[in-house]
Amino acid sequence: MAATARLESSAEGHPWVVLQNSALRVEFDPFAGGAVVRMLDKRSGHATSRCEGLRVAAFGQQPAPALWSLDEELGAWTMLVVFGGLGLTATFTLHPTEPKIQVDATLHNRSLTEPMDTDIGLSWAEGGALGACSGARWAHDPATGSGLGVLAEEDFAFRPESGGVWKHPVLWRLAPRQTIGFRCLWVAVTDMPRVEVLTSRLALGVGEQLSLRVFAPLAQARIDLMAGGQPMSAPCAAYPEHTLTLALPPGTERVAIVGEKRDVLAQWPAEPSLAVEGVTPAHLPDWWRDVLDASRLGNTGGAALRYGLSDAGMRGLAHALLGTEALRSDLPEEASRWFEGGLRFAGDDPLLWWALAFARRLAGLDQDNEDRWALVGAHEASPLEPMLRAEAFLSQPSNHRDPSPLLAPLAAIPGLLASCAATLLETGQLEQTAKFLDEALRHGEDPMLRCLLAATILRSGRMTAQAAEHASRIGDLGALKPEGAVQRMAVEAVAKFLGA
Repeated sequence: MAATARLESSAEGHPWVVLQNSALRVEFDPFAGGAVVRMLDKRSGHATSRCEGLRVAAFGQQPAPALWSLDEELGAWTMLVVFGGLGLTATFTLHPTEPKIQVDATLHNRSLTEPMDTDIGLSWAEGGALGACSGARWAHDPATGSGLGVLAEEDFAFRPESGGVWKHPVLWRLAPRQTIGFRCLWVAVTDMPRVEVLTSRLALGVGEQLSLRVFAPLAQARIDLMAGGQPMSAPCAAYPEHTLTLALPPGTERVAIVGEKRDVLAQWPAEPSLAVEGVTPAHLPDWWRDVLDASRLGNTGGAALRYGLSDAGMRGLAHALLGTEALRSDLPEEASRWFEGGLRFAGDDPLLWWALAFARRLAGLDQDNEDRWALVGAHEASPLEPMLRAEAFLSQPSNHRDPSPLLAPLAAIPGLLASCAATLLETGQLEQTAKFLDEALRHGEDPMLRCLLAATILRSGRMTAQAAEHASRIGDLGALKPEGAVQRMAVEAVAKFLGA
């Protein structure tokens, strides 16, 4: 059967996403951050238990519900999780016939003013032993012999660590609005790559031989053998359950099977995998620190930003901030020019595409659907971007009696409406922000939404009585857990207003 994607009802009553082909059936829970809840290898009939809870995740963050969509024809599904000012998008595509799932993931810093430290990788909730493949990309279930391999592209070398985690070894510091991404393959295998030593000892004399039985993950997988840190004289093609007879140099203490990228697939004797220390990329440039200082004082630091236009690595961000400064000055046409220029340097930033569409609408440049090409670009950059629903609501007249169905999917995920409101508040377009927050509160009471609305009204300098009414309905202001600088500043503004 060709790969298919469809929905099935779980025992809890909410839908599970099911991808399957003739070799695999994989079940995802979109309400638990897209975790794999079950992977069945149809060839062996065994469930791959080490895949339970497997997810693409940013470490240090709790699993969150996801916005998601299906592509039934391609056998693929995409999820978007927004948390702590970060957006994680992952698309899972099942091979038409083979037991392989391609994962394309991106992590996006949604803030305009905050660098964020994060890590991204693959993890599974249950943890547990990783068999005899320390330092490798493979984990297997000794009870069934089946398991999962991760084949990573580019520089993403996934390594198992304590607690059952495959992760990128680098702790990333994402600049504001920076995007990083990776692609990898999950491969379900019946016989995991491991080594069984058929000879009783390893330290052999001159001329003696060592026999190994190699369980290779794929037929004809090309491997090199390392002994004592040096490559053996001849590479070989390993087949499943292939037995190798090797003559080792005297004094050899360890034998490893090494893949094409010099990564260790298996070794004997096995040893615990060493922790990989994270490396944070270089600090942000001086001009950007000037922007942060200016932002704390209530402006965007135009002089520093214009200097930033010459910084090849951050021109897209400089354009985005200059466009935002123009929006705050109520110059949407000028803002649209800055945003459009920024897309030449940051075309993969979905929020920059949204900001362009937002500014063009406010400037009256989008008179009909043909003029709204920026929205098309935003959809192409990130079809699930929640600000697209916010824009769809804001671009319509406010004459509906019931809560807008456009915002209902966002209201179903805690914190997502507040994240969208914070993005709007960054633009300084207070009327648009207040309109969105009024509608958001029609979908359900939320203290952070109340706080953001009170802060929006206070920033306008009018209707302090109305701001006080919203502030009085927040409850315990100290119990709020703001995500990002905008929400923190809103809490601080309301606290100062209340004299707390």
